Amino acid sequence: MKKNTQIKNKLISIFSTIESKAKKKPFVSLFIILGLLLITIAFSNYLKKPAAVEESTSEPKVVSIYSIGEAPRIEVSANVQQTQVITIVSLVGGIVKNISVEVGQSVNTGQTIASLSTDYYGNNASWIQKQLAQTQYDNVLDTYENQKEIISKQKDLANLQADNANELRQIANDSIDETKQLLELNESILSGIDLAITNATNSTEVSQLNAQKSQLLAGINQIRSGLRQAKYQGSDNTPLSQLAELTKEMTFEQISIQEKALEMSVTISELQLKLAKIQAATMFPGSPVSGTIERIFVKRNQMVSPGTPIATIKANTGATQLIAKVSKQTANKVSLSEASKIYINDQIIDIYPDYVSSVATDGSLFTITYTLANEYSNSLTNNGQVVISIPLGSADTTSVSTYLPLESIHQSELESTIFVLNDNTVISKTVELGSIDGRFVNITNGLNTGDMVILNRDVIEGEKVTIK
Repeated sequence: MKKNTQIKNKLISIFSTIESKAKKKPFVSLFIILGLLLITIAFSNYLKKPAAVEESTSEPKVVSIYSIGEAPRIEVSANVQQTQVITIVSLVGGIVKNISVEVGQSVNTGQTIASLSTDYYGNNASWIQKQLAQTQYDNVLDTYENQKEIISKQKDLANLQADNANELRQIANDSIDETKQLLELNESILSGIDLAITNATNSTEVSQLNAQKSQLLAGINQIRSGLRQAKYQGSDNTPLSQLAELTKEMTFEQISIQEKALEMSVTISELQLKLAKIQAATMFPGSPVSGTIERIFVKRNQMVSPGTPIATIKANTGATQLIAKVSKQTANKVSLSEASKIYINDQIIDIYPDYVSSVATDGSLFTITYTLANEYSNSLTNNGQVVISIPLGSADTTSVSTYLPLESIHQSELESTIFVLNDNTVISKTVELGSIDGRFVNITNGLNTGDMVILNRDVIEGEKVTIK
């Protein structure tokens, strides 16, 4: 810049000298001025000449490739489900009475996280119901043996009554013969009285004999009635004997029902106590696992409803599952022998599927389940997303027919072409297309084993590229 200023000052000095001489010699001065004007134009062009621009060398484009002989892959997003991350929620409505843990604290299985109450005064209706159920259950247990003893005595009483009825029948049977003998004796005496009345000579004797006969007939009738009653009581086929048997059977059935009712009352009381304990336990949310408190969502005196989050716990043990949802065509072609690939924090992790569902699980989509090693679980978020590269089919190093993504195919009216990599240079190759399956198309001809197909579409033939 300083040099240009000096040149400019010299030119001004020269023009001044020329101007003074031009007044003396006009024609000579004209030619001199024209020459200086040419020099000035040339000098001006020199000053305006742009600086030479250095040619920049651009880096080769980075491309993704697919090598023929590998199983074709499809990238899907999978849902992260961490079984070791558990959110405790309130199962009932209530007021937070107390919080028993802090963030970062280690807890054991069953340890209370928070305490709930029914009102703001700390009363707990579920706890009172538990005490009521406990009292009823204790009462049932305390009276159980007495009830069993009463039932046992009722059985003994029924047996004794049945035995008594049998003994009475036996007594009746035993008295039948004796009654018959007495009847025969009285009948014989009656015959003698009848004969004496026939042979009597006066009315007084006849009257006395008739009086004896009347008394004897009354006794005979009474004996005959007793005999009939004894036969009735001693028989096994009379309603009286059947009544005794039915009474015994009915008594034993009632006793059996009482025994079952007693056992049932014990069972019901125990179940009611368990139910009351469960309902009371819902007022004291506890940790289902041993782990660490990651977050507490509630505060004291806060009102919560069923489903309100209480705390999040990370268990000491557990697994991280990845759930990928794919179409039926993809699910049928998932390779179980070649590893899928997961991208976590610029790392590529090989993983194999645990199971591929044989039926649709989410609408028309099928499920692929993976289990991720615990060492990577901290790098993922529960219910987050992760990209999985899933192989379709299996690797075949001799295969000349394979599937390629549709985006790698360049279609024209005359032919279908792909770009392959040859010595880091993009070259074009004509191929024949087969069936299309989702995002992939079957290449039936034009590929050779070892060909590296470029998947990028922003390249041109002859361009220098590098592999991703």
